[in-house]
Amino acid sequence: MKRPRSGYVGYVYVYVDAENVVVYVGQTVQRLKARDNQHFSSTQGEFDRAYTDRSMYTMQLICKQTFETEDARARWLDKFEIHLIEYHDTYLNGLNSTRGGQHGATVATLVATRRRMRIEFRDRYMPAFRAFFAHHGHLLVRRGVYADAAVWWDAALMPLAALGTLVSDIRTGNTAVPDECRDELFDELGFEMNHQIALFHNRYMPAFRAFFAHHKHLLVRHDGVYADYGVWWDAALMPLKKLGGLVSHIRTGNTAVPDVCRDALFDELGFEMDARVALFHNRYMPAFRAFFAHHKHLLVKQDGVYADAADWWDAALMPLPELGKLVNSIRTEHTAVPDECRDELFDELGFEMDPRVARFHNRYMPAFRAFFKHHKHLLVRFDGVYADHGVWWNAALMPLPELGTLVNNIRPGKTAIPAECRDELVDTMGFVFHTKDLKTHLLRASANLWAARVVERTLGLFAVLPTLWGEGRDAKLRALIPELAHWAKSASMWAAGAAAWHARRAAVIASTCGKRGPRFLAALAEKTSSPGLGP
Repeated sequence: MKRPRSGYVGYVYVYVDAENVVVYVGQTVQRLKARDNQHFSSTQGEFDRAYTDRSMYTMQLICKQTFETEDARARWLDKFEIHLIEYHDTYLNGLNSTRGGQHGATVATLVATRRRMRIEFRDRYMPAFRAFFAHHGHLLVRRGVYADAAVWWDAALMPLAALGTLVSDIRTGNTAVPDECRDELFDELGFEMNHQIALFHNRYMPAFRAFFAHHKHLLVRHDGVYADYGVWWDAALMPLKKLGGLVSHIRTGNTAVPDVCRDALFDELGFEMDARVALFHNRYMPAFRAFFAHHKHLLVKQDGVYADAADWWDAALMPLPELGKLVNSIRTEHTAVPDECRDELFDELGFEMDPRVARFHNRYMPAFRAFFKHHKHLLVRFDGVYADHGVWWNAALMPLPELGTLVNNIRPGKTAIPAECRDELVDTMGFVFHTKDLKTHLLRASANLWAARVVERTLGLFAVLPTLWGEGRDAKLRALIPELAHWAKSASMWAAGAAAWHARRAAVIASTCGKRGPRFLAALAEKTSSPGLGP
């Protein structure tokens, strides 16, 4: 623990009147305020008798010096006082009763004073310090009032206000600590001469550790308002509002962190000087991760309203409406993403600055893929009503009526498709833009589906033929598949396609099987349990 620098302090002062004329020169080894009180209350000297109203004269410090020995201080005080009395002529034309200098009386006085102070420090001050330390664990004594002092303080020791003043006097060097008390005061009780270091060690750091233990960060609100603070905060540490103000003062540089506390505060507790970086690291990024873990995207609604939020969202992270506003603020560049968080936010979690691209990538395209997988087209009904949708549609993607409205908005150009999604949506899934092409597309889709069914049924026929005529017929009939598929693709309607297929099928079987055709048809019907073999 740092100890005070040894030395003996002396002051030379003057009193001036209302016209700023020096009327008295003096010397002292006390605090100036104490010496001023002595002059005002005494009637010993000429000046003391004249000094009846504090408005009459003003005390001014001329010089303050620190010396290695008491003797050196006494000689300097006498010499300087004599010089100033002569210079201002306050002996003949002022209120000084002598020409100055105490001629050794100062040394004798100081020896007696030092002995008295040593006894008072040992018998009065040290017991008070021990009692305060036993209750608080430190010696950060306020100069003011403690509301609960009657519970833990014995006023017979000394007034707490006087103890607070004593602490200040020791730190400023106005009160010296006797050698016989130094080890106990500085080493055992941990008295710190630097008030800032004392505050951080004994008050601020314990409060920071307690806040971090509960929140895992030091993002203390500036107003210190926490609805549940009574559950986790010990108000005896310090008020939360004051802790929030301290965090702000540290970041703005108004409060410096002592070197002895920097490792614990910055490395162990992760205090971040940049409030924006601190917010992202400790509040925003955990919320983004939690949202992504459930939704697999960061399309947070701006109003933050989710009917099932209680099932998957931890409100202790941050309110969902606040997260939605944050997403919008980042996209509009009102909130900048720190460099330390950009890789994770943009690359790992896939945050998209363009909300239109984000919606297509994370919401619309998965819905389009799911619809296409089941229907083989993207002709979504405008009303989104499908009797069997519960069997094949995952409502968590998006409501089918909303998907139908989206399709209707894309076609007239009300909703643009991002360039990154056009190839998959238009080429791979065959999205149709113009309503005039819908009929052709419907017929083409019907024909394609019809051809698929023809091929499927014909391939089923190959499994039957070998049981009737052996392996030779299998290869011959397989050659007819391209012709059958080509014809089926050109069919324009289901009914016409069915009729043509029945006629063509009879002709093909007749030309291939000859007189055995009727027997083949009967056997095929029996094996496949499909007498019509229609579409």
